[in-house]
Amino acid sequence: MGSYQNTNYDPEETAGLLSSPGPEQRKARRNLILVFLGAVFISLIAIGVIAVWTEVSYGLPTKRNVILMISDGFGPASETFARDYYQYVNDLPYNYVTPLDKILVGSSRTRSSNSLVTDSAAVNPEGSPCGTILEAAKEIGMVTGLVVTSRITHATPASFSAHVVSRNLEYNIATQQIGDYPLGRNVDLMFGGGRCYFLPNSSEGSCRPDTRDVLSEAKKLGFHYLSTREEFDKLETNSQR
Repeated sequence: MGSYQNTNYDPEETAGLLSSPGPEQRKARRNLILVFLGAVFISLIAIGVIAVWTEVSYGLPTKRNVILMISDGFGPASETFARDYYQYVNDLPYNYVTPLDKILVGSSRTRSSNSLVTDSAAVNPEGSPCGTILEAAKEIGMVTGLVVTSRITHATPASFSAHVVSRNLEYNIATQQIGDYPLGRNVDLMFGGGRCYFLPNSSEGSCRPDTRDVLSEAKKLGFHYLSTREEFDKLETNSQR
């Protein structure tokens, strides 16, 4: 057998990923962060302007909500596997397409600045906070929310709602999510798991290393805490927002 050679291998790129960033790299990243935040603000403002113009000019109903869905850890290989499996077990034709195939218009490649495995902690390699989409949305007066099927303090929701140097600092993420950090509260609604990170270590099942009762603090800050389906079903649904 002949040996396999990866023709896409780039030694300089690999060295850059595994080495510490220099002053020029750090400056470039800071500039990139500023450009990103600027683009987010401009995009959100543009969406609002277009919506108002459409409604005024044509009398058409417009969407006032933006829902960003994150399929965490889900890439092209996962999509192919799901499609092939569903096609096989349901005896579908060879050219079957999934609902996602019909709406997918592109993909993005993301990576960590200084590690082969990203941390999802919303800070740069120097530990400085990176602006989030929810912070940008809150700045222009939008109502924000996080709905997850994992712990609400997990790495990906944390990248939208907190700034920590490690994804493992979930007890710190919990306190930031209720508004205990310089920008204050930036998430109006949170649905998910991870209750143990909001309970003091004197409570059964707590995951916190301290006695801080984050649930009680959240209630004082205006959060309403629900833990059962019955409580959820009693929620008022006629809010104008």
